[in-house]
Amino acid sequence: MPKCSDKLIIYILKCTARPLLMYGCFRSRPLRCHTSIITKHKVPMKIRIFLTLIGVVAALNLPSEANPHTPVTSGTLNVKTGSTSISLDPQFASALTTSEFSFEKVIPGRIKHGKGELNFPIVGGAFDLADIKSEIMSTGGFSLTQGTATVAISDLVVTTPAATDTSTIPTLSALITVNGVFQGRVDLFSIDLTGVTAPYTLPPNKKVVLRDLPLKLTADGATALNTAFATTSFTADTTAGTVTVNAITSHGHESL
Repeated sequence: MPKCSDKLIIYILKCTARPLLMYGCFRSRPLRCHTSIITKHKVPMKIRIFLTLIGVVAALNLPSEANPHTPVTSGTLNVKTGSTSISLDPQFASALTTSEFSFEKVIPGRIKHGKGELNFPIVGGAFDLADIKSEIMSTGGFSLTQGTATVAISDLVVTTPAATDTSTIPTLSALITVNGVFQGRVDLFSIDLTGVTAPYTLPPNKKVVLRDLPLKLTADGATALNTAFATTSFTADTTAGTVTVNAITSHGHESL
C-alpha cells in the first residue's frame, strides 16, 4: 500500500497532468485524454485545490507556440456576411425632408427613422489585405419618393481600388430603378479612404471593418437623381454622410 508521501506525489502528478493533457487535446490532439490511469487518493481538500490551481496555471503558461497569433497582412479574403451601414449627413437629410422626399426600405434593408441610419446585409465579396483592393456586395436598399416619382436604390456595392491606384475613385454604387423601370448600376457616392492604410492587418476575429468613411454625391449620381425627379436639387460633391463596412470573412485566407 502506498505511503502518504507516495500518495501526495501521485496526486501532484494527477493535478498537473490533467490540465496539460486536456489542453493538448483541445489544441491539436497530440495526447490522449485518458487520466483515469491516475487513481484517486485521500489527500486533504485544501491541498487538492492548491495543486489543481498549480496545474491550471502550468497549462495556461505553455510556450507561446501553443497559441500563436501571427499578424496576417497579405492574401485575398472571401467576404461572407456582415453589414454595410450609411449614416446620412444631418444637412443632407434635412434638405431631403425640406424638399418633401420620403424614405422607405427595400427589404432586407433597414432604416432607423429619426436617426438617418440605413443598414444593408452583406452577401459576398473579396478584400485584398496587401493593397486594400475590394468589392463588397450588399442586398436590400431604400427608396426615395417625391410626388409621383419613386427611385429604388438597391444592391449596394462598395468598391475600393488598390492603394497604389491613384486614378480610380473608391465608390459606393447601386442599382437604380425609377417607377418600376430598371435604369442600371450607377456610382452614386465617392468614398474617402484617407483613414484606411495598406496593408490591412486582419484581426483574430477575421473581421474587416472600414468605419465612418465620408461619402460625397458623384456627378453620375446627381445626374441620375435629377433626371428621375425632374429637378436640379442634387449637385456633385455634396456631402451625403458616411459609410461603415463590417465584413465577416471566411476562415483563413488565400494568397493571390
